Amino acid sequence: MTFGNRVRDIRKQKNITQEKLAKKLDFRHASAISFIENGKRRLDAEKIPTLANALGVSIDELFFTQNVVKMTTEEVKEEENESITSFTASSK
Repeated sequence: MTFGNRVRDIRKQKNITQEKLAKKLDFRHASAISFIENGKRRLDAEKIPTLANALGVSIDELFFTQNVVKMTTEEVKEEENESITSFTASSK
């Protein structure tokens, strides 16, 4: 899923119009949001926190689905467990 698709999906889930989102990002026209959602315009990096705030999500959620964030967290925990197990076994 592209960044623009994520923005569109989240915006629609939150029932936020392109017009409202454009105003929160200080864009003059709602078409700027349409261009971002369709991959025809890139969002400046400094606007990403503002976009996340306007959509009521974290920056991570803008870029990743909850499943990806959850999977990554679980993978890190698994790696930590393996490291602890290896350390414990080697110290015996």
